[in-house]
Amino acid sequence: MGSVVAAPLSAAATFLGGCCGTFAAGCCYRLAGSGQVGSAQAVRSVIVLLQAFTAALATVASATPTLWLPWACGRLRAVGAGDLGICGCSGDEACWADQLVYRAEAAGVAVFLALLLMAAGGCAEGASRSAAVAKFMAVPLIGFVLLFVGNDVLSTFGAFATVASAVFLAVQAVMLIDFAYAWNEDWYAKALEARRGARASSGFQGWQMGILVASALLLLGSIAGTICLLIAVPDARARSVTAVAWVLAAVLLVVSITEHVKHGALLTSCVVMAYNAWLTWEAMSLLPGGRGPELPAWASLSVCAVSLLLFSRRAGGADAAADQDGPDPAAGACGEAGSSARAGQLFLLLLSGNKQCRAMSDIREFMFMSLFVPRSSSSSALGAADARDFRLQCAVHAAAGVYLTAALAPRAGDLAHGVHTAVVFGSLALYGWSLMAPYVLRGRSFG
Repeated sequence: MGSVVAAPLSAAATFLGGCCGTFAAGCCYRLAGSGQVGSAQAVRSVIVLLQAFTAALATVASATPTLWLPWACGRLRAVGAGDLGICGCSGDEACWADQLVYRAEAAGVAVFLALLLMAAGGCAEGASRSAAVAKFMAVPLIGFVLLFVGNDVLSTFGAFATVASAVFLAVQAVMLIDFAYAWNEDWYAKALEARRGARASSGFQGWQMGILVASALLLLGSIAGTICLLIAVPDARARSVTAVAWVLAAVLLVVSITEHVKHGALLTSCVVMAYNAWLTWEAMSLLPGGRGPELPAWASLSVCAVSLLLFSRRAGGADAAADQDGPDPAAGACGEAGSSARAGQLFLLLLSGNKQCRAMSDIREFMFMSLFVPRSSSSSALGAADARDFRLQCAVHAAAGVYLTAALAPRAGDLAHGVHTAVVFGSLALYGWSLMAPYVLRGRSFG
């Protein structure tokens, strides 16, 4: 009698399960194909949001492993597979947290690299503007599959990420140097515009004071950060590296504001000094044996988020500038800076950063910033410059994913510390190159 009753219920359950499964699969397919974007700036926004989604997934997963992993590993243990994948941590909460970071960020890096390969293979239109939802769905899906991959494989990825994160720091240095030049140019142009207005004296002095206050805060921040680092690190060798890096940054500041260096500016140099202090903290936190200071993950995430947002906006700003017709707004500031120099106003000369009437785009050319700030067309169809922009965005965000892996689950060591220390001095060399390139490459034509 029981079988007679159970048979139709089982058949009904099988039928409903099949229908719901088919319906769910169809919904997922429709959902994955949605999310069409129509502009280059929207494409950049989707990529930034995808990076933020991946970082949030890694942070939440690593903070809550005890809520679901013991239950899942217990079910696998019941069928003789208790050491499969992430369950090999054997209940170690710290191991679970690190391994979840590795899997979530590895999934994000895989998505960015896949988009980069598709764009390089001629599918930039579809990869950049189609199926935006599918890009977000792919991260947890790949992360779920990686849960069953051995911990040794993901630990290797984590060790590689700690060393390779220096690549993103080098790229980040270029982006922030470019931002510093643009910031100084923008504020100084506003000061000159205010001087031509009705309240010439107050407006001009206000912008001057803003540049000086911002420069002073950045300079004091770099000094305070360096002093705190010298106190926090007892190792004499590490202290010497910290001191030498700060002294070199200070020398570049002094050189940049002399009359003989035509592209230097106080605000730009102070931004470089503050960022160099941050890079030194990054390098010293990777001292082996726990000898370095602990760097909070939120600080690394914040700096990374700001730099990626600046990168996206600067690329979009280059597109807008390419689409505008008319005179270059820097030309007016250039003429004003030249006349002020002839009048002997050295204070203006110090702030302008444009002593020989060259546009800031020339400096970015000197630093090879055309690789990072491409110009694209304004048409709805994806042009060659837009495709190039998308490839660069994917490459930078893949490097950022590697950096976020190291920030959330660092693995200190001699190699990682050495590579990051090299980036500290490499960023100073980049800034020094931006100051010296106009003299070295006299025969080149820019603009």
